[in-house]
Amino acid sequence: MELLQVNFGDFKLKIDQYPDAIQYPNGKILYKKGIGVYPYNCPQKDKFPNAMIYEGNGAWSSLLITV
Repeated sequence: MELLQVNFGDFKLKIDQYPDAIQYPNGKILYKKGIGVYPYNCPQKDKFPNAMIYEGNGAWSSLLITV
């Protein structure tokens, strides 16, 4: 499993591919759910439909690859 450490507030990253999971500085690990698979309708869903969604431990986050 590829695990990427990110900071709170990271949304756009320059990486080659989406990792299987992300880990925040507090140790919380979120696992890849799917592209555009937001847990509920929110403004971010309409603005960034191609973002990879990560979920785990009652939390969710999204990452977008930039070139």
